[in-house]
Amino acid sequence: MGGKSKRKFDIKFFQFLKNNKIVIAGSLLWLLFSMSMLVAYKNEWQVAMVQPQVVYTEGKTSELTGTEGVLLEDGKNVSQKIRVKSTEMQGISLYLDTTAVEHEELLKVELQKGENGDKIHAWTYDLNQENRSGFFDFGLEKPMKVEEGEELIINFSVESEGEVQSRFIKVEKDSDTETALAVDGTQEDEIVPYRVTNGNYANLKFFAFAFYIGGSLAILGICVLLVKKKPLEWMFVGCALVLGILYLFVIPPFVVPDEPAHFVTVYEESSQILGEPTSDAEDNILVEKEAWGNRTTVSREAYMHFMQGTLGKIDSSDEMVSTRTSLSKLHPGYIPQVLGVTLARMLDMNGAQLVLLGRVFALLWYCFIMFWALRFIPIGKVTLFIIGIFPMTMQQVVSYNYDSVLFGICFFLFAYLFRLIYKDEKIKWTNILIIACIVVAIASIKFVYLPILILALFIPCAKFGGKKKKTMVACGTILLGGVVSMAVKLSAVQGALSSGSAPGGTKVSLDYCLNNLGAVIQIFYRTLERRVSEYFSQMIASPLGWLEIGVPSIIIIALTVILLLSLIQRKEENYTVSAGMRWTSIITFAGVSAVIIMVLFLDHTSVHDTLIQGVQGRYFLPILPMIIVMLQNNNITIKKRIDHYLILFSVYLNCMTLYFVTLVGIGR
Repeated sequence: MGGKSKRKFDIKFFQFLKNNKIVIAGSLLWLLFSMSMLVAYKNEWQVAMVQPQVVYTEGKTSELTGTEGVLLEDGKNVSQKIRVKSTEMQGISLYLDTTAVEHEELLKVELQKGENGDKIHAWTYDLNQENRSGFFDFGLEKPMKVEEGEELIINFSVESEGEVQSRFIKVEKDSDTETALAVDGTQEDEIVPYRVTNGNYANLKFFAFAFYIGGSLAILGICVLLVKKKPLEWMFVGCALVLGILYLFVIPPFVVPDEPAHFVTVYEESSQILGEPTSDAEDNILVEKEAWGNRTTVSREAYMHFMQGTLGKIDSSDEMVSTRTSLSKLHPGYIPQVLGVTLARMLDMNGAQLVLLGRVFALLWYCFIMFWALRFIPIGKVTLFIIGIFPMTMQQVVSYNYDSVLFGICFFLFAYLFRLIYKDEKIKWTNILIIACIVVAIASIKFVYLPILILALFIPCAKFGGKKKKTMVACGTILLGGVVSMAVKLSAVQGALSSGSAPGGTKVSLDYCLNNLGAVIQIFYRTLERRVSEYFSQMIASPLGWLEIGVPSIIIIALTVILLLSLIQRKEENYTVSAGMRWTSIITFAGVSAVIIMVLFLDHTSVHDTLIQGVQGRYFLPILPMIIVMLQNNNITIKKRIDHYLILFSVYLNCMTLYFVTLVGIGR
């Protein structure tokens, strides 16, 4: 009996393994993710959590390269007045360069209240112990109560056995700061960057736990959806929502390229809706101080601040600050974020919650439009799914820019055109109206992506009711797109025709190109030769943030393999891609890519540059679905269904991408 029971158990067990391979694969990936998080928590997170927590920073450390320093020779009297922005502090951090120190140098730092106030504490630091450049911490034994806005003085001096090699770095101070640096009694126009610290980052354990739960939910949740065989569009919504929320927090506000500029544009439109003042006398947009104060980088400080703000531990404020001028907004690209920000202001949310809600609305829009894109598209569903959750795609659609709208409508346009090409249905005026609305939206945001419409040429004439009607519709659509593009982008075209300035000097113009055709061809060739692989990596995942957070190459390679495997035709699919359609797609992809590079060449490149400047891989994402047609092979089919595994691994690789981003953040 025992032997029979064992055999029955073995049979059932192996039957379970056979019928639930996706569950097993998902469980193994979840275990790998869990082990990675456990190791990181013990070796990285716990180390970060005991570091002094920064509650206020003065001085733009992004501007430190090549800046002037203050050498503290014996007898030099250096002090800096600061204003405390909190009610409690446990130390200060000062930016110091000790890379050149070769012998004993004792730094003495004294903190006192006001000009003639009592001494609070004094520190002595042997600078020969650490040869580095960065913030040095000077902590108190226990937190000290202070009045918000209280004036404190920091005095610096050095005792050295020889010539002083250490120096404090100076940066330009903000116009509204009350910080003042004095050297031998003379007030300087610059300041030494400093941080006020209080407590530590122990609460990061909640952030780590939340991230782990979110990653686990993404991996195990997609397994459940795959096992239950839910429609692909519903799988995408569930997957994108969970991953999107993770990206919202792991990549904090304003660390995505140009996000601050897009945010003030959104805030201006929100102010117009609410009837509030939009700008100051110099046309700089007025923004809630607490919301604008969230500008930062990926760091443990950013995680703490954003987490506390989201949980409502930071009060809302009506205080407004002047920021910068807004961008062009004659397009629908900001509608989701504007709705989110406006709702947050009506509900009197604090700055962090306001910024978060605008991002959430962008994510919700993207999920909505992608739901319909995946429902409509008859071929390449899995490919579009994978492109739709690329790490770079997810970063962009949850940040302040128009990419959530632009990516969504471009992907939808591909799907809708494929449906009209392959599905046996007549073209109605509703179909034409939908396409016309998409054309207007794309033309007003980024007209360079309008050539996607060339796929409409392959819609059979019979579906229009004849060749004549198809031609009329095509001409009307082209005219509509052209008129909208010219109306919105006229100033940009005028700028390209004229000379101006670029970061490297005089910018390239059309006149320069016509008179230096050989040089233009050379710079194009040199750029493609050296940066194609970089553009490809950027398009998929790396670098994230403000082009500063590298993602391991193995993730880029794995996602590339997954993308290519998704293009293999399934046995049940019987759609044929003609040679004409394939070559048209290849030429269109190349042409649009060339136009994108040309636009950046005219807008961001100087005549002295050796490579075209300003091109980023994310610019090619809206046309990437053309790969469905470009690389579709009708001769190779796959019998076993691997779609589910491709989706599962894509989700896992997203979680691991975010895992590596968090490691960068908590290390700063």
